[in-house]
Amino acid sequence: MTQSPAPSQAPPAIADTYADVPVAPPAGLPANLPADIQRRAANASDLSFTISDPTLPDNPLIWVNPAFERVTGYRADEVLGRNCRFLQSAATDADALQRIRDALAENRTSAETLLNVRRDGTPFWNQVVISPVLDDEGRTTHHVGIQADVTSRVREDVAKVRRLRSAEQQNDRLRLLATITQQLLELFDDSAGAELLPRLVAPHFGDWCFVTVVDDTGRQTTTHIASADPLDPTKAAAVETLTRSTTWLERSPMINHVLAAGNDYLPAPYANDLGRLPERTERWEHEALLALGVGTSILVPLRGRDRALGMLTIVSGSRDAFDRDDVRDITALGARAGLALDNARLFAAEHDRAVTLQRSMLPVLPEVPGLDCAASYLPASARAAVGGDWYDVIPLPGATSGSRWATWSGTTSGPQPRWASCARCCAPAPGPAGRRARSSTASTGSSVVSGWRTSRAACTSTCPLWTTRTAPVRPRTPAPVTCRLC
Repeated sequence: MTQSPAPSQAPPAIADTYADVPVAPPAGLPANLPADIQRRAANASDLSFTISDPTLPDNPLIWVNPAFERVTGYRADEVLGRNCRFLQSAATDADALQRIRDALAENRTSAETLLNVRRDGTPFWNQVVISPVLDDEGRTTHHVGIQADVTSRVREDVAKVRRLRSAEQQNDRLRLLATITQQLLELFDDSAGAELLPRLVAPHFGDWCFVTVVDDTGRQTTTHIASADPLDPTKAAAVETLTRSTTWLERSPMINHVLAAGNDYLPAPYANDLGRLPERTERWEHEALLALGVGTSILVPLRGRDRALGMLTIVSGSRDAFDRDDVRDITALGARAGLALDNARLFAAEHDRAVTLQRSMLPVLPEVPGLDCAASYLPASARAAVGGDWYDVIPLPGATSGSRWATWSGTTSGPQPRWASCARCCAPAPGPAGRRARSSTASTGSSVVSGWRTSRAACTSTCPLWTTRTAPVRPRTPAPVTCRLC
């Protein structure tokens, strides 16, 4: 406590502090209380009570109750005449102490929770309330302090805060893992994903990281590097150097060990051997590695469904940089990233096979003078089981010079068969195929006789073009596919 200016007159006696205050009691209660009831109540309380005299030098304690002795471990004869700052320690909040001094100087009540020390050196949390006692003229004659040991409550509050902070950190880590995984899944390209992964990871773990891609034989093929501080010109230059020169990777004993171990390797941080680093790196590689920092590393294999796709390596310039939570999250990140990259690889392979198959189904179109021809594969509608629409331009063997080729269209499946037409025996059907047929017959000079009618049965039985080209077609309905009559 702080020393207050001494008043001009002598301080009142200690007993005056307990003088009865004339207060009219409620009906039914005794008019006068025992003279020493306040003192006996203070002595019996489990709360620690103290009285100090600000009119004396250094505002010393002049009375303490038995609870104070129990809480602090000090006997009354050891503390009377001393300022209560002996309970403070180096860990006591200096700002809280200053707030107490300011309140006492302004004759205000102050309440703070301080980290104090008992006589045996044991720390405890002390909830302190100090109030001024004023005389009739409004001058402070004494300070009354009430202390309560709230160590258990503070520890419980601290534990709650730690649990809350831990839960928030865990949520942040899960959110990070989900975000990185989602960005990889949206690429549908394993090469682009391997390039993006270190840029996503570097800002959150270590000082820099890199992804090494391997082929089916386990040989390193590509390396992508990213720094946690990509705007730093020195680190950016180091990343560029290590990307161009890969001797440091090929001679890395740890990377080769992880590649050889396969599924038997469990990720764990390890300290890099800086003493032997110059022996297995080129001079410029060694300088670049030191610029990025090579204190501690952790390697995580990127495993697909049937083989290893590569590995993710995270490096920190300091020792013991990765705690247990970091190792757990980095391992989970490697597992998710491996599956995401494998999904992208399988999608790319299926896509290439689908494109190859579709292109193989396209017909080889002949060169037709005066007509630009193109073939495309159009997948069936969502309601069709298999198949798709087809369009074709074919020559007519043995036809006259005015009718050397024809265009036609059809469908291999669907809820309704689509009529097709050929330019040799029938007029074109309405729609895109019909318009194409009309332009085709007009360009070759053939004429379509509008009055010529042929029955469907006769058309399908006599037209060699129709029977030859539609034999493999199997519509869903039992009715045969025939061309639309003119």
